[in-house]
Amino acid sequence: MGKSVENVRDFLNIALDEIAKILYYYIRWFDSNTLLEG
Repeated sequence: MGKSVENVRDFLNIALDEIAKILYYYIRWFDSNTLLEG
């Protein structure tokens, strides 16, 4: 049980990292596009 909980925690950490990166790049892309339209 404890082992699977650790695996889930590792998976969530990796998934959150990936989501954060995607959101970061998306927000930067969105900002640059809105500035160009400005």
